[in-house]
Amino acid sequence: MKQFLVIGKPLCRYCRYKKCQQIGMKINKAVKDEEFIEDPKPSAPVINSEYSEKYQVDFGKLFQTINLIFEAQQTPLFDTMQNHTKDFSKILANFIEQTKSQGELKGMEKFSGALRYQFLESYFIKIAQLLNQFRPFSVLPINDKLLLYKRFWQIFGTLERSFQTCQQYGNNIEDKRLVIDSFHVIDLNFTKQIEGIQTGTDVFFIPFIDKVKHVLIPFKKANITLFELSYMCQIALWSCYDILGLSEATLKIAEEMINKTANDMHEYFIQELRMPYYATRQSQLFKIVHYSEFICRVKQQLLTAKEIFNFGNNAFAYCKFEQSYFDFVNKR
Repeated sequence: MKQFLVIGKPLCRYCRYKKCQQIGMKINKAVKDEEFIEDPKPSAPVINSEYSEKYQVDFGKLFQTINLIFEAQQTPLFDTMQNHTKDFSKILANFIEQTKSQGELKGMEKFSGALRYQFLESYFIKIAQLLNQFRPFSVLPINDKLLLYKRFWQIFGTLERSFQTCQQYGNNIEDKRLVIDSFHVIDLNFTKQIEGIQTGTDVFFIPFIDKVKHVLIPFKKANITLFELSYMCQIALWSCYDILGLSEATLKIAEEMINKTANDMHEYFIQELRMPYYATRQSQLFKIVHYSEFICRVKQQLLTAKEIFNFGNNAFAYCKFEQSYFDFVNKR
């Protein structure tokens, strides 16, 4: 049998085309005169960021406001008979009322950077006020308060926005609209329109949106109550064993609070929901909290990585407020 020696590239264009697809080449692009020409296919929602580009948040001043809030301390009181989850749910109900939707929500095509920034600055401060109204948190040293707050506000935002979304649009899991502030809503289903097409803003944003769905959908399936949301917030706040710099006294209070909230939930499930076998539901609540924490951790890692690697100007379609926040915190 004769042996043939092939020198150079294979001539089969189809094989070369398939190989290009396998290694991830963007087949919807063609190079002509050193310029990219793209097919007119849908991409991520275009947000008018003119205002957000010009608007600069003074996080130094913002943290001064947070410090002033945390300087106020209540009298130490840890009553083993007190239902702290119920206490927190009352404070939380007031917070939700203050931050709920204001009239008809705007889609991303009518996005207002001014309204977005106004909401987030107010939201940032209101979360600090929410925490300091809660006696077990209020008695902590101010440095410990700041350490807990820096992680809690991000996880809380994911949980609270999911709860507000269910209040606004109900629990239909096919409805993927997410209320992102008091003025705007984003449809998480838009990623289906651009599946398989990657542009500068899609590289990290679409995987992030898919992660958010893993919080919103279980939230809707479980039909989370306000008391359960209060419990989830307690888990997010007091699961702080991995936060460096916390005092031993605060870690002890955190451990006591985790145990106390577990007892609060037992009473709630048994006495109010009449649910003697609640282990599965409680596990669902834990999963939502931990996945929310995972989302925030991934986002923080990516925004930290952008300080080291050049991903391009449009690689992160995240909120400019959050990007500026992480830049400020990382430089402190």
